[in-house]
Amino acid sequence: MPKKQRRYEDNFKRQTVRYMLEEAKSVAQVVRELKINENTLHGWVKKYKQEPEIAETQTFDPKTTKFVN
Repeated sequence: MPKKQRRYEDNFKRQTVRYMLEEAKSVAQVVRELKINENTLHGWVKKYKQEPEIAETQTFDPKTTKFVN
């Protein structure tokens, strides 16, 4: 019996991409947490990463980052 294809709402997709970027998590970490397919998440990142509200999400803040010698 074939697997039923899951459908996700656009809001969930955007929130997932934003979460991944804000928390500086890898695709592998997020797919394990949410139990979604890796290729699915890669597609969401490609689609939504360019949106202004998501593109402004920074994972690196030079003011709070300390460098170690």
